[in-house]
Amino acid sequence: MIFKPQKALVALSALAVLGGCQYSRIETFDKSVPHGWEYVAIKNTPKTQAAPPVTPQAQELKKYTLDAQSLFAIGKSDLSVKGQAQVQTAGGEISNDLPNIRQVNVIGYTDPVGNDSDNQALSLERAQSVAAMLQKSGVPADIIRTEGRGSQDLVVSDCALRFKRDKTGLDACNMPNRRVVISVIGMQPQPGVPTYINSHRNEKAAPQLPSQIKEEVIPAAQ
Repeated sequence: MIFKPQKALVALSALAVLGGCQYSRIETFDKSVPHGWEYVAIKNTPKTQAAPPVTPQAQELKKYTLDAQSLFAIGKSDLSVKGQAQVQTAGGEISNDLPNIRQVNVIGYTDPVGNDSDNQALSLERAQSVAAMLQKSGVPADIIRTEGRGSQDLVVSDCALRFKRDKTGLDACNMPNRRVVISVIGMQPQPGVPTYINSHRNEKAAPQLPSQIKEEVIPAAQ
């Protein structure tokens, strides 16, 4: 049998290619063995799965606490001129951020002086007056929620004890309790996340072109 070096080199090259597909060559550091290698099998490491995206939660984006004394006359629920301007300012800011807003809560409060049922009714009427002005300022009615809580959630709770015989002091102490709170609930803007509220809902319809306007034919007098 005649040894052919070229065929032997081709065979060795093919074996080396096939072996490289399944094995990794690691050189030994045994200096006594020139050009010595050993082959170990390659372990397939499993791919790590990407963590699922975190869904943002609705939260309070803004909160307006309006002093009832600047909004209404004593015992009344109609907005004063000054009160209308304050609510319009808040409504303008809210309407500019509509794509991120889910709900606007309008909550009315009174002080604890007087009848509880009357205070409850007055607080709700005041919240409704503020909500109506917000709608005029561009806030959609379907995202506004009104609530009257009367003398609940007092900011200052010891006025009656501190000013038993001082009506003027009692009234001044209770001033922070008489208020209307506007709480804006929504989502912080997220890059690449679409909004869910149609921000064009309040836009006026485009004027009709002359070709779209139907002419009315008036019959001639008989």
